[in-house]
Amino acid sequence: MNQWVTLSPRQQLTAMPQASVAFRSDIAASATNSTNASNLGGQPSAFYRDASNMNAGTLASARLSGAYSGALSFTNSANTLAGNGAGLTGLNAAPLGSGTVADARLSANVALLNGAQTFGGVNSFTNPGNNFVGNGAGLTGLWRLGGNAGTNSATNFVGTTDSQSLVFKAGGLRVAEYGVPVTSADPVDVMVGMNVLSGLHRNTITAGVTGATISGGGREINGFLQGNRVTDDFGSIGGGMGNRAGNDGGTTFDSTFATVAV
Repeated sequence: MNQWVTLSPRQQLTAMPQASVAFRSDIAASATNSTNASNLGGQPSAFYRDASNMNAGTLASARLSGAYSGALSFTNSANTLAGNGAGLTGLNAAPLGSGTVADARLSANVALLNGAQTFGGVNSFTNPGNNFVGNGAGLTGLWRLGGNAGTNSATNFVGTTDSQSLVFKAGGLRVAEYGVPVTSADPVDVMVGMNVLSGLHRNTITAGVTGATISGGGREINGFLQGNRVTDDFGSIGGGMGNRAGNDGGTTFDSTFATVAV
């Protein structure tokens, strides 16, 4: 059909209902669903409104906003999540490998380096390199440099509770030693006593002697020792130097109660 007719009066051409453009109207059976439109891949319009059919291109960020009620898995280790994470719950702290956890996020049971805290449990600090700074006002069960108040002589004391002597030193050297009870070797008169040793650190009480006392004294002069010593049970030396109480005869009970008073 090659002829055309001029309309009179002339009329404006408008789009067909529900079809603004039909690229290949020669094969479009219906402009409503474009079932046979080859330019749309032969699919109805509903096909292109289903996101599961997308296989190419990039979805605009605006189309990803909103809340997701289903379970989402981001398994690629290269994923990067940006934001403050305020909406995240049930996080596991075990995989944390860097960064700093704010104090406010820590349990009240966690010790803070710069926080004043009370430890209600039993804590053991076994490293000999530990340092404790402060006046120790909160510590109990110890003797203080400034003295103690409210003590009970029946339960509070300076001393030992095992079989070791109590030794006092000055300048790193012994100045007094209070021994544990010793039983004499005398087969007839079995006696038990305690030794008190004071004065020069080289003053001595013979091993096995019981009840001996050296109150002080003794000296070293020009490398020569003039110490005091007790060799027999219950011997006593008041002081001085170069003194001996007992006969040093090999036994500790054949010259008992020898006394050197100075």
